Amino acid sequence: MTRTFLRALILVSLWALISSLHHPRELQAQTAHPYSVQVSGILTVLTGNYEAGPDSEIGDRYVNFGAGAGLEVQVQRRMGVSSLGFGFQYTRHAGSVEDEGGSKVRDLDGDVTVFGVFLEPRWPILALSTEDAAPYLAGRAGISRVRQSGEVDVEATGYTLNGGGGVLFRLNRQATLDLGVTLGLRNFGEELGSFGNALLRVGVFIGIPSGGSGS
Repeated sequence: MTRTFLRALILVSLWALISSLHHPRELQAQTAHPYSVQVSGILTVLTGNYEAGPDSEIGDRYVNFGAGAGLEVQVQRRMGVSSLGFGFQYTRHAGSVEDEGGSKVRDLDGDVTVFGVFLEPRWPILALSTEDAAPYLAGRAGISRVRQSGEVDVEATGYTLNGGGGVLFRLNRQATLDLGVTLGLRNFGEELGSFGNALLRVGVFIGIPSGGSGS
């Protein structure tokens, strides 16, 4: 399943990149600056669970991280019509205790935080773009860390692989609204295993003026 998803992501990303190269017009829905900063509110849903173990306060029951809200900040570098971003994200999750069948028993007593850094390339779909709105495809690869305290004390580091897209809406020459969603997985190693990962994002790009004329 994971390999099929990654193959599909690579093929779609290559198609978008080739489309961009064959349509070298400026994408008006992007900011008019080579660098921009994006600040976003995000909602992350982690699907799946892991066994807490007999040494924890909940015994051999399972923990589900569930949904968590937070903040994402990234710097985007325009490269023609495409762009590459480097960023940091943080979410806080309530968490729940589940039985062997995956049914919720109760809320988890404690805090669950997930944070990490990532790279996010984006490729616009030029055939569907206008001066004020532009859909795009995106990939995401990063390193994530989860910390859990309370009834279960856990710290683990792993990787994130996501793919998806969104729509950019031009607000003015310097600012752009971004609505995006990516889907994929987060793997926290042997201790916790892999989780499905869905991320919803609403953010604003602010262009960073350069010393030149700015295009």
